[in-house]
Amino acid sequence: MTTAIAVVAVFLGDLNAVAPYVSMFFLTTYGVVNIVAALETLSGDPSWRPKIHIPWAVNLIGGIACLGVIFFFNPIAGMVAILTELIIWIILSCRKSTERWGDARRGIYETLIRWALIKLSSRPMSARNWRPHVLVFVSDPVKHLDLIRFGNWFSQGRGVVTVCELVVGDIFKEQQDLIEMRKNMQDLLNREGLVVFAETNIVNDVVEGISSVAQANGMAGLQSNTILLGWPKERAMLVQFLSTMRNLEKLRKSLVIGRVQPRYLFPREGIQRSVHIWWGGDAAEW
Repeated sequence: MTTAIAVVAVFLGDLNAVAPYVSMFFLTTYGVVNIVAALETLSGDPSWRPKIHIPWAVNLIGGIACLGVIFFFNPIAGMVAILTELIIWIILSCRKSTERWGDARRGIYETLIRWALIKLSSRPMSARNWRPHVLVFVSDPVKHLDLIRFGNWFSQGRGVVTVCELVVGDIFKEQQDLIEMRKNMQDLLNREGLVVFAETNIVNDVVEGISSVAQANGMAGLQSNTILLGWPKERAMLVQFLSTMRNLEKLRKSLVIGRVQPRYLFPREGIQRSVHIWWGGDAAEW
């Protein structure tokens, strides 16, 4: 960038012709640095350890002042500088960087989540505010994509949907990388266009594993309240299935049993669809 500006100045034969643009580049740089410093301070990111601690309000005022000066003195040169830097940022964003600089946006998101969870924990749950936070248990996410889609549809974008893959084994002897398995499953779900979160757990027993994960899933006031299980295909698994149902009832979790068949999920035109409801609430009158 410096070389390009110097070459332009030489060809024009007048340094004053490029001076306004150089000044705008400096002002945009100062402004962005101040705004980023303010956001980093507000996010409380542990990696943000500046040698000189300046209040976030001072940084924010400095950043806004730089932008104000840009559009006050030379808005055209300011727009040229901003657009040029924006193009450079887009080009660099498209490249796969190996540097571990991190992202200030993640720190901001985590700060907002922490603030929201603290506020949420002080608000009592009511029927008006209830949302289905669905926990879907699968043995193989590829084979049970239809069940996962059903859970995503069930939440209607109102709650958090988590897909948990249970792997039966010993966590100390299991050779599989849980982090890699979780990443692969999340990539699969993203490719399918499903807005859900992936989770992988190694358990010694399926029944105990479902109960343990159902208790631990979620955080501070945002726990899973609805469990989605697929209907067992083998009769031998019915005993375990009934035991799981009893455990989930003790945990006061809503249970949805999905016997998903794609031809009924995607019916042909002209076929009447119906919804069967079995209501067993204490206050039910029908």
